[in-house]
Amino acid sequence: MKIVLWTALCGLCAVAGHVLLGVVAAFLLLACVPVRREAGRGAAERELITTRG
Repeated sequence: MKIVLWTALCGLCAVAGHVLLGVVAAFLLLACVPVRREAGRGAAERELITTRG
């Protein structure tokens, strides 16, 4: 339900021309969507990610 409301808010803001509010709403929408991690990363890639901080 939350995602539907944020999607509607993004569309409403885009139609109304409120770009900044639309960006904030899109960011909040993306925050609601769970992030999928790619399976099968190589050890070298994992090491690069962890050493960068």
